[in-house]
Amino acid sequence: MNEIQIPQTYDMDIRYWTDGANIFYAGPDFIIKKADIKSFTLYTGWFAKDKNRCYFEGSAFKKADPETFEVLNWAFAKDRNHVYTNRGILKDADPNTFEVLDDGYLRYVWIAPTGFGRDKNHIFHYAYGGKTQILKDADFDSFVVVDHDFGKDKNSVFWNGRKLKNANPATWINVDIFSTDGENFYAGSDLLKGAEVNKARTEIEKNRK
Repeated sequence: MNEIQIPQTYDMDIRYWTDGANIFYAGPDFIIKKADIKSFTLYTGWFAKDKNRCYFEGSAFKKADPETFEVLNWAFAKDRNHVYTNRGILKDADPNTFEVLDDGYLRYVWIAPTGFGRDKNHIFHYAYGGKTQILKDADFDSFVVVDHDFGKDKNSVFWNGRKLKNANPATWINVDIFSTDGENFYAGSDLLKGAEVNKARTEIEKNRK
């Protein structure tokens, strides 16, 4: 990921800034204590490092190795020992084979780092602030990312790491907050029933026009 020059005033998207003597995260009350200003490096996303520590959102990761720390996208980083999200170490991930499957950048009103990654054993989905999910039974060879929340393989459709019950990936589409395979209708990973189906069908038809 690209390095970014540390601004001297607060920027809502970058969040880190400096007054020349200290490094701040967000407002002026959050000084990153013990940050080394001379070696402090800021990356696209809210990851950063200096010669002693690695950071996300201004907080230092425990045990991270600055020498090998690499920011992969907005959602994931790794060093020689671990893979990281903003929740810390991703325990089930192998850093030697881990790769990201998208840019990890999701924005609604604000930025919410979210996306997919994989290693030799698992496919992962991380949604900002939540627990990283392992996509159980995902088929490695056919898995594709649809967007930052959805992925699918030849057998199943996944939302935020959870499988959509009975969804047919061959006919499945997502439109705004709903999705359907033509027979079943979903909101996220929830299979809709009754009046909710009619609402979803109406919204999908309206948004597809």
